Amino acid sequence: MTKYNFDIEHLEGKGLAGVITSGMAIYTTYRDFAVAAGYPDAIVSEGGLSSYGTGCGFRFNVLARGTHGNFGGTIFVAELSSGEIILINEDGVEMDEAPKPRDLSEMDYVELAELVTDIASERRSRAFNKGYDAGYKDGREELEDAPVPAMAPKLTREEVIEKAKSDVAQITEYASNKKGNLTGNFTYQSLKSSPEYVINKEKRTVVALVRSFYSNEALEKGIAKCDPDDCFNSHIGRAIALRRAFDLMIPHVYLKAPQPTVVRAGDIVLDEGRELPVVDTSVSPFTNRRICHTTSIAALSSTIIDDSRE
Repeated sequence: MTKYNFDIEHLEGKGLAGVITSGMAIYTTYRDFAVAAGYPDAIVSEGGLSSYGTGCGFRFNVLARGTHGNFGGTIFVAELSSGEIILINEDGVEMDEAPKPRDLSEMDYVELAELVTDIASERRSRAFNKGYDAGYKDGREELEDAPVPAMAPKLTREEVIEKAKSDVAQITEYASNKKGNLTGNFTYQSLKSSPEYVINKEKRTVVALVRSFYSNEALEKGIAKCDPDDCFNSHIGRAIALRRAFDLMIPHVYLKAPQPTVVRAGDIVLDEGRELPVVDTSVSPFTNRRICHTTSIAALSSTIIDDSRE
């Protein structure tokens, strides 16, 4: 049995419509195409053709279209006003000049999200194409004449943690106030929301649940999992998980943050296989050297496994 590549294009809800101009265009035998298009019942039986009369004048909406396996013409999967779905040939139809745009109130959540994404993508594409040619020459001349900038200083771990805290606060403010930002997913761009976090220190994970500001419905979820060789920090985890929930770019510094080198009060260290909280890092009056007090006495050289200090 010959297998054809019908090159099916699904057009449900796109507004493409027309009218049948010839009853000879209605298919009664092309079940392979109907199955490939996802509408196996679109075939009209020979006896059923009589119910269409000449077939002329029936309006339809296009659900899908593809290529005829033998002759290369276009076949439409058409939905009639009666709700019946049939196959028709392009030679027996007259298509409307342009699809009628759907009212936004008729679109569901998924369709609205796709529309917003398409608009944002098209805006970025046009802005890039328009600006690239105009700016290339001037930009290149400026770049050749500009002094080489000094490399940005590498952030310490404490600076990365403070950056993560500030980042979470800023993203949360944007989300709760519906700023209309064009980055991120539909929820971040258009819906008022607020995050909550589930922190599991045993599994070294942080989960960000983004909930609707009004209904408390869970809209998005992001997960951050600490590498087994890294020190866990819930603040960095929050920033990563929240950005993943909103489909925002994750700064490299969060994923490759420097590891802690100094034990501080509030840290959790691994000492001889035991996880111990550090309650004090004072200076010994006898040796004038810093000591590390936990539930027992742990050396300052112990491995720090959690510096969240919460």
